[in-house]
Amino acid sequence: MSEQQVVTTEGLLSKVPNRFVLSIGASRRGRQIQDGATLLVPNAHREQPVLAALKEIQADKIKIEMKREE
Repeated sequence: MSEQQVVTTEGLLSKVPNRFVLSIGASRRGRQIQDGATLLVPNAHREQPVLAALKEIQADKIKIEMKREE
């Protein structure tokens, strides 16, 4: 049996400043995955692109940052 990674809100919000940043970052990464980007977590090819992106965020494979305009 393979170990299935569970995505939790608490786990995700510990990686990003807030829910808004999480949703924007996950949707952007999900689009990249849908367009053919390499997956960074094992067995994520079976998941929807946004769920795969959330798993990558929780596994610290990608980092979501906010850029401030001055």
